[in-house]
Amino acid sequence: MLPDYYAILGVPPSADRETIRRAFLAQAVSSHPDCGGSHERMVLVNEAWTILSEPATRARYDQARQQRASTLARQAAASDAAVARKQAASYPKRGSELESWLKVVAADFSRASFGRLEAGMGTTWPTATNSLSAQVFLWGGGILAALLLLLVALWEGIPPGMDITRILAALTFAACGGSWLGYLLHRLIGHCVQPPQRRPYRPLPPLDFGTMEDSVVIRCPRCPQGLKLPKVVQPLAVTCPNCRCAFDLPPSGV
Repeated sequence: MLPDYYAILGVPPSADRETIRRAFLAQAVSSHPDCGGSHERMVLVNEAWTILSEPATRARYDQARQQRASTLARQAAASDAAVARKQAASYPKRGSELESWLKVVAADFSRASFGRLEAGMGTTWPTATNSLSAQVFLWGGGILAALLLLLVALWEGIPPGMDITRILAALTFAACGGSWLGYLLHRLIGHCVQPPQRRPYRPLPPLDFGTMEDSVVIRCPRCPQGLKLPKVVQPLAVTCPNCRCAFDLPPSGV
């Protein structure tokens, strides 16, 4: 029996590919063994993504899920699942490598390069290269906005005496506005699916203990942050404000 890949990723069967992509990225982070998950769960999540991310394998899987699916359809879906299961075990076993791996998954969003093109009548049309998803968002947003305006005009009735030039101008403005809305949506999704960027390491200058009578400067044991702390006669619990590392400050003179 085939697993319920939609339930594994927590998405409905009607979810589009970008919804599935976002769900996979979130599940991959929480399911990784180094992040509190397990190997078995990570394999299931990766297997679900392999099947649902490709239109052909997803179509065969959806067909096999139907109650009256043929034996041939079920066998084809089972064969896809077996291949996906073997591939699913190939993921970075170290949590430190997970970030780079997820960047590859979200590469279509991250490699998008945007520009603009004069569309006439004082309007500009956003352009995109190196990304299929960006092209879909831009063209889809423009066409959808123009169709909505046209439907509203047909429903309300075109004002008498309005010539074809004004109609085309209104459709052009609507298409450009919808395309820019698609651009903003693509950038927002691209930002959401990217793993958080770590701050670059900048080494601090050597500590200068100087001649302090009532305080001492020590270095955090986890990060290079220097901390100026009072001298104590008993061990003092300290939390680094930079990395939140907790450690004990030894008595003065140690």
